[in-house]
Amino acid sequence: MAKLGYLYLHNGVWDGQQIVSAEWIKTVTQKHTATDGKLGYGYQWWIYLSLGAYTALGRSGQTIFVVPDLNLIIVTTADIGGHDEIFKLIETYIVPAVQRP
Repeated sequence: MAKLGYLYLHNGVWDGQQIVSAEWIKTVTQKHTATDGKLGYGYQWWIYLSLGAYTALGRSGQTIFVVPDLNLIIVTTADIGGHDEIFKLIETYIVPAVQRP
């Protein structure tokens, strides 16, 4: 999961080689659909606008969370029934800990 986040964070480049087009990465990680919640939706990625991030969400708390401006990838494999608690941890503790001055 971290490797997939890394690939997307680096615009499709892996080990110096472009293996997924940067244009595709940009397209899929942009909001294309509004939702009832605070997240938008791209193509298989949820868009977390308030943090300038995007996230892939799996069952029960499996998460790939990418914050490009902070060069940050967060991966969780929790079994907590949802992602709200994970988002709270990311917003409250992880992002503030790596914020650039």
